[in-house]
Amino acid sequence: MSELFLFSVVFMGSKKYPDENAFDSFIKKHGGNDNAFTDCERVSYHISINTQSVTAFCVVSCNQLCARFLIQ
Repeated sequence: MSELFLFSVVFMGSKKYPDENAFDSFIKKHGGNDNAFTDCERVSYHISINTQSVTAFCVVSCNQLCARFLIQ
């Protein structure tokens, strides 16, 4: 069950990036693509993005995860 939760967290949006598909949209907007899958014991993500957008990508992806797991 936790695999499915983690899988969906990235695509749910956050306070700073409220659109449900903000993560996926950001990747596509910056010339990248992504794919993910789950099996019984892991969640696997494949993400490619142009090198000029790596820092911004880290901000977006960290925000998505931190918004779910850190109590502020």
